[in-house]
Amino acid sequence: MLSKKYTVKLLKPVFIIFLLSCHFLTAQKNDSPEELYEWRNGITKTTNKGTWVNTYTKARPGYVILNSGEKVRGTLQLKKVNDVIENFIVENKTHGKKIFVSDSVSHYGITPIISDITNDGTKIFDEDGRNFYKGWLITKDNIRLDGYVAFVESKKDNKRNLVWYDKVYFSEDEKGELKLFYSDEIKELVQLKYSKEIMYIRYNKGFINSAEINRVKTEEQFNFYKKGSVTVTKNSVLHGEIAQVMGDTSTFCKAILFKAESGIESKFNSNEIEAFNQEVNGKKYFFKSTELGFIPLMFSGNVYDLYKNPKPSSVNTKATKITQVSSLLVSLLISTALLSDIDVAKKETSLQEQNKNAMKLELANSVNEIGSSIYENTVIYYEEYILYNKLNNENTIILEKDFEKRMGAILKSCHAYSKLSKEQKNNLANIDAITESLEWLEKCTSFQ
Repeated sequence: MLSKKYTVKLLKPVFIIFLLSCHFLTAQKNDSPEELYEWRNGITKTTNKGTWVNTYTKARPGYVILNSGEKVRGTLQLKKVNDVIENFIVENKTHGKKIFVSDSVSHYGITPIISDITNDGTKIFDEDGRNFYKGWLITKDNIRLDGYVAFVESKKDNKRNLVWYDKVYFSEDEKGELKLFYSDEIKELVQLKYSKEIMYIRYNKGFINSAEINRVKTEEQFNFYKKGSVTVTKNSVLHGEIAQVMGDTSTFCKAILFKAESGIESKFNSNEIEAFNQEVNGKKYFFKSTELGFIPLMFSGNVYDLYKNPKPSSVNTKATKITQVSSLLVSLLISTALLSDIDVAKKETSLQEQNKNAMKLELANSVNEIGSSIYENTVIYYEEYILYNKLNNENTIILEKDFEKRMGAILKSCHAYSKLSKEQKNNLANIDAITESLEWLEKCTSFQ
């Protein structure tokens, strides 16, 4: 346990972080490029309580969205006190001048026209999606809007060397007021560049040029609409396009978006359907509904499904012991190294040295506690496969280490297996040939 002295030292930065997080949780979100706000020179005011610098923006058409969701339009002015936004001043014909304190506002923005963004056509963005082109967008309510479109923000996915976009400006004509759309309000967007249609599709809470999709890994393409089918029940199958919806922390997809051939979209959670499939790069991928979400199948046929068990229960005792002992040894080595240069026999040490030694002792104890915790709580499981028989609704659990033995026993249930050569039997029972094994078993079962 940490002493009270050191606990206080550790809690101070934590408390500061907590206060900062509270501030950011209540911070207002600016919907417009910062350069659209024209800040005037500040006015300095000094009293016996301190000095304040009040700064105002030039009044321009804009809006605020209150925490209640109400949107107030009019001439917008921002007021900063010592570089922190304090008030939003909105004036319109209906309500006159109203002042909103910063804590009451969730979003704010300028209502520009195209020339404000492009500096009368002189500003061209490197990320082409941010430049205005004729085009159209389709809202989530299936309303098509034709006019001029451009993305507000571009973001770089350095891991995949991709550029994706967030938020959209739309205007019916070149001199009309720009309307802002958030990405989750739009289903589809197209820009017409030199008479060529450039389509942008949903990606990572925003949009990506559809031409870039082939650079995205296969497993990430499941998040885009792909041709496929949904098995609601055994006798009810829907055909159309499917996009997976991944949670922020979940390993497996929890829901899917389904677009019917008519264009109508629906959302299905994992407890509402039995299975679905998607076609990516010419290959069909299958997913089965479970309590954890949709599990990818290694094989799916008329009789059998095979998938890795996401919650294995067979303990690998040897691997568990090795991990447990290793954690204790590592923690012992680290704590020994921390304590090795502390001279216990030395009586006269400075206060600074005493504090250093106390911290080393505390850290060594913490390391030992972590090692003990890992030892007590670590359990390593064998990889398990589940073979599901659709005809009799039975699950067979197969351990990876026993795969050939267990698969051989399952293959023997088919009469034709006995007529195979020893080499053919060995090949079919091999885990690397699991697809061929189950395809053979499917054909054999259908003839029995």
